Amino acid sequence: MIQVICPSCKGSGEKDCPFCREKADDEKKSCPECGGSGKITCGACMGGGIIDTTAMA
Repeated sequence: MIQVICPSCKGSGEKDCPFCREKADDEKKSCPECGGSGKITCGACMGGGIIDTTAMA
């Protein structure tokens, strides 16, 4: 099995939440995707930081 650094999260297992940087009605609201943490699990490596290229066939 060949494993490489995940291109989406750069090996951290997390990536910035795309929704938290947006303001709504000049109020801070909790992001529904990340719960206000500013991080979401990387979809490419599922939080592990590496992806298995043999599974992508």
